[in-house]
Amino acid sequence: MEYVLLGGVNDSPDDARALCGLLDPKLVKIDLIDINGATGGFQRATRQARSAFLDVLAEARMPFAIRYSGGQDVGAGCGQLVAGGGRRGARLL
Repeated sequence: MEYVLLGGVNDSPDDARALCGLLDPKLVKIDLIDINGATGGFQRATRQARSAFLDVLAEARMPFAIRYSGGQDVGAGCGQLVAGGGRRGARLL
């Protein structure tokens, strides 16, 4: 399951506990992705918030991986294409 961390929106320990309550750690691995700053008005989670979120996942023994959001240097990282409107005529599927 992919989970995009949005600073101040879904990055709290309570959010992590709620997520763990929805998922079975025997069946799911969470891929955590940091949103790129200022994308669609969203901000990246702070290091402290991200760390606290990860601590809850680890305590719950929820398998997770931290995904690198590539393409940031060309405006194509997580959320950037949608926020920028993409190229004229481009469609999101």
